[in-house]
Amino acid sequence: DGGDPSKIKFNEMPFPDMEAQLERGNTDAVWLPEPFLSRALANKDYKLVGYPNQKALPGLPTMVTFTSGSSADQNPEVVADFKAAVTEALSQAEENPDDVRAILPKFMGMDEAVAKNLKMESFNGEVPTAVLEDLGALMLKYEVVGQQPDVAAMTVK
Repeated sequence: DGGDPSKIKFNEMPFPDMEAQLERGNTDAVWLPEPFLSRALANKDYKLVGYPNQKALPGLPTMVTFTSGSSADQNPEVVADFKAAVTEALSQAEENPDDVRAILPKFMGMDEAVAKNLKMESFNGEVPTAVLEDLGALMLKYEVVGQQPDVAAMTVK
């Protein structure tokens, strides 16, 4: 959108810490997924600049879970059980968005009104390989990586 990518300096930090870093002036901007985004936007001093991930790659998930290849090879039952548990939890969240909203005030210290009006993301246990391949292509284009990532090799079926 007209910005100069060479002038951006990225700092990795946990989502729960980003608001405090913004407030202290340690960073000029942060990228937050929900529910952190809605909590931050409840502060009238903050302004939403945009949704860069969703604009660049519609359907890009906020969270993908990884393990090492050796751990996956050595513990296929643990990996399968973990995947099944996460898929079940996400399915429950997708089917019960009001229950998700109800736990946010206590879990995140979020105002109840903010939680009630939260824009919920889709909860899905499927890995969107096509979108992740597109992400890999962007990573290659912008020289974040030296070769196209092999998404299929990284995905547990």
